[in-house]
Amino acid sequence: MSQDITHLPLKLSHRTPIAVGGHRMIYAHPHNDSLVLKVPKPEFRQRTQASQSFWRRHFDRFKYYSDTAREAIEHMACYAANEARPPFLQRFYGFLETDLGLASVSGAERDEEGNYALNFTQIIKQGKFDKKVRAALEEFAVAFVANDVVVGDLRPDNMVYSFDRETSRMRFVIIDGIGDKNAIKLCSYFRFYNRMSKRKRIKFLRKQINWLLSENAGAKNEIERVDDRAMSSMTS
Repeated sequence: MSQDITHLPLKLSHRTPIAVGGHRMIYAHPHNDSLVLKVPKPEFRQRTQASQSFWRRHFDRFKYYSDTAREAIEHMACYAANEARPPFLQRFYGFLETDLGLASVSGAERDEEGNYALNFTQIIKQGKFDKKVRAALEEFAVAFVANDVVVGDLRPDNMVYSFDRETSRMRFVIIDGIGDKNAIKLCSYFRFYNRMSKRKRIKFLRKQINWLLSENAGAKNEIERVDDRAMSSMTS
């Protein structure tokens, strides 16, 4: 990633984010449309700074950058283990200074037409959950459980259905919730515990998908339900 340092800090405050998560806002990179920038939401920053919890005040050194720190650490763990990131993980390029604070730099996930990729919730709401998407979900689930990467928050909003130009195929990519959120990081220390945890996360993901399908029955998705038997076969 090349970056002219005369542009730093990047000015984002006058721009509109392309997406807003629970803790972070995502902006298009002003000078490179293949990248996105993630910065802490102002309200999350304020809430963290005002927290009186013992943990926040004495042990959480990263504070409102905790999501960003976990994501960076997990990417480094992937490269330490295999010198590569798993295909279902969004590319991570480092950090840049902005007028909204330190931003993590990630690859922009897009669909076949070049638009920003839809997350799983948007797919269901737009009635686009078909057999092709279902097959990509099964492929994702198998790879997700088999890999040692730690993910603390797997849900439909944190997964996008994007086009991989290297393989010319659509696949699911995790864009948020990466890393171990627990104080005692059992998933990071013990592979068997991580696998067990991820199987539970896949099972919970199924419940969330089925809830979304029932709530959006009028969208007429081709796939109307993800059943227990099918989901369990993905990760057995």
